[in-house]
Amino acid sequence: MKNNYPPDISISRCPHDKKNPYVMTSRELIHDSAMSPQARFVLIYLLSLPDDWQIYHSHLQKSLNVGETYLNSCFEELIREGYVTRTREKIKGVFQPYKYQIREFKIKVPNLISQAGRARPENQALPSNEAKPSIDVTYYKDLGHETLACFAKKEKTLDVQKRWKLTDYQFDSFNWLKSQNIDADDKKLCFWAKSYTLQRLIDVYNESIHNKARSLRMYMGKLLEENKVVFNSNIQANIQFAKDFSIENGWASFRILKKYVTFQIGSNKQDIDLNFDPPIFMQLLFDSFDAAQRYA
Repeated sequence: MKNNYPPDISISRCPHDKKNPYVMTSRELIHDSAMSPQARFVLIYLLSLPDDWQIYHSHLQKSLNVGETYLNSCFEELIREGYVTRTREKIKGVFQPYKYQIREFKIKVPNLISQAGRARPENQALPSNEAKPSIDVTYYKDLGHETLACFAKKEKTLDVQKRWKLTDYQFDSFNWLKSQNIDADDKKLCFWAKSYTLQRLIDVYNESIHNKARSLRMYMGKLLEENKVVFNSNIQANIQFAKDFSIENGWASFRILKKYVTFQIGSNKQDIDLNFDPPIFMQLLFDSFDAAQRYA
């Protein structure tokens, strides 16, 4: 392909218009060297979403192709730098999913509290022994199901988070599971908290309650272990969009089922999984509708 740019131009840009959507963001944010490149990219991605977008870690992990630990680390950094605020409500003793406020500018973060409970001024460096806690790998061995350290006698008096080596996110998940009166011991609940996101656990719990499971431990365990698709926020949002889109466009062969939508393209019956992230589902729906129109 012929390059029409002058030879002295080192950066080539695409058109920025309605046919070529783009995002405008603060240059100060992009050049903020206080943030790691990873956290900066996550923040820019978040700012590219609609203002009323509901933020779920499961969606971000799929969209950015990153793991839970990576994403949690980026969010902790963005919160620390003042670009993100995270809150959580407790309704009738039950913790609800996190709510986030994303900003294009940073705010001054209040004094932080250290692990020992002492106030630490903003931006003051952590002592070296707190910044990188030393872990004796012969003593701490995580098998996924359980932590061997919890069986040591001196671990018996520790709280759940310390005994089972749960991160703050995992401990929140454990507390939420505990508040639901599930017929499972702490060992099982800790395993779930360490293995699945809180949103996944909430979705599976709601599915189990909807189906009137006799044993939440057994029913939820089966859904989690077999990675079953359950009704969740993605499915709910996609169903609403699919309803509106099919009615607006008079798509006669379009049908919405429990976990997917079906339609005709020519003589062939096609379907789309409702569990896709909403942006992906919308694009697949647009493409399918165009194809169906061509064969009509």
